[in-house]
Amino acid sequence: QQVTDPIFMLTISARQEFMDKKLVATLSAQNLFNTGKFGFNSTGSNFNMLGSFRPEAPVFRLSLSYNFNNYKNTSRANDRVDINVGEGM
Repeated sequence: QQVTDPIFMLTISARQEFMDKKLVATLSAQNLFNTGKFGFNSTGSNFNMLGSFRPEAPVFRLSLSYNFNNYKNTSRANDRVDINVGEGM
């Protein structure tokens, strides 16, 4: 069995569209104030393991995406797959 401590950290992001929404830039910062910490306690019949992890520094990420050929992402609600598990037994 494993118990995980609560995790608190500040993550922010900003998104900007360019060139009539064809180019999108996203800048994000994770664990901005370096307060993130992950701790756990895992126990079994013949072991007990404690651990913690603290990232060394905030993580910054810049993502760029470009939309070619006027592609539009549409939801496809009719493409759902219905799997009936356990019926007919």
